Amino acid sequence: MAARRIHILGAGNIGLFVASQLRQAKVPVTLLLRPQTLATYPGQISLFVPPHKTIIPDLLAEAVPSYEETDPKSPAESTPQTPIDCLIVAVKSHQVRLALSPLLSRLNKDSTILLLQNGVPPSPTELFPTLEPQQRPHLMAGVVTHGVFQKERWNITLAGKGGLWFAPYDGVVLPDRDRKSESPRVRVGGGKSALGEDDKEKGISVAPDPNLKDTEEKEKNGKEGGNKEDQEVIYGQIPPPEAPMSWLFTSSPTTQFLTSSLTSSGSTPISSSELNIKILTKLCINCVINPLTAINNFKNGMVLSICSEDAKAICGEVLKVTGMNIDVLWEEVKRVVDVTRTNWSSMWQDIENGRKTEIRELNGWVVDKAKELGLRERDVRVNKWLLDMVVEMEGEAEGKGGDGGGGGGEEEESE
Repeated sequence: MAARRIHILGAGNIGLFVASQLRQAKVPVTLLLRPQTLATYPGQISLFVPPHKTIIPDLLAEAVPSYEETDPKSPAESTPQTPIDCLIVAVKSHQVRLALSPLLSRLNKDSTILLLQNGVPPSPTELFPTLEPQQRPHLMAGVVTHGVFQKERWNITLAGKGGLWFAPYDGVVLPDRDRKSESPRVRVGGGKSALGEDDKEKGISVAPDPNLKDTEEKEKNGKEGGNKEDQEVIYGQIPPPEAPMSWLFTSSPTTQFLTSSLTSSGSTPISSSELNIKILTKLCINCVINPLTAINNFKNGMVLSICSEDAKAICGEVLKVTGMNIDVLWEEVKRVVDVTRTNWSSMWQDIENGRKTEIRELNGWVVDKAKELGLRERDVRVNKWLLDMVVEMEGEAEGKGGDGGGGGGEEEESE
């Protein structure tokens, strides 16, 4: 039997960084690249972790047919048919299903897939709607907080050390809570605002979110605590309920291989309940930073100084949908804004380069989930406004002749 190998779909910042970490741990890795990308691949990548630069050789790559909505191609046309044991998917959120299509014939019930995207990952049923549960590949999801960027193609820099946490994934679970209560009312801050002139003329009442009162009092009294210089970029710091880690010992051979490989390269296996918290917390952070920076054309660090009330409004609306702890959400947003203050968000970069953004998988997910839960449109009005604004900006950016290229799973800290 051939030695197991990990295939990585997506050669963006996160895909290449994970590949470099695995190769340094002596794990066999193959990059799956679109033909036009493979043509530029030099056969190796470089990793710069200041002040040291490391060349990562022996990183294999093979072509995988692109599967575009406008020009679908048969998955069987030119894709090698060797089975894939372990697949890490590091493309943009909106690309996951289409990007997987050419690889379906190489995946089976014994394969393991790890999803590394912003937003809420698709569930097994959403990814494989035509397959019975026992015929689907094993699915895992992860949350990445490393700060990675590329100044030159195939040369990645680790700008901020964070982490990669992963666990088996069967879809996100929302805490049980009453979501029918009144929506938090907010005073919208500076920058482009969710309250237009028409709203102001109509005398719409706005006030600070009462759920954030305690947090603001702590800030005024200097009780926030913690040394910013010592803080790592870690999401979801609510102590989760104790959850069994038995999956480490009962999972399939491919899941165990992927887990041991990732662990040996510095990543952390966690329980599914812990992963659930991290996914929802990072969703909130991305819902704040991504659209506000894209719409207002500034770096992450300006979010709280110019759009603080907008940011609080977004957190309050995400709270209505997810049932997360408002104080923890707000503290995480503030911390990540501070840690990534000199960065341009991935959504800003997408707009700048004429690419499709992940707004539908972030704020759009909040809007859709609110409707599914029976909430009123006003309960997520700020997220809806941000969704509409960024979608409009996408159209304008495309008209400028951007490159239209897909991303590689970049996180908020990755710019």
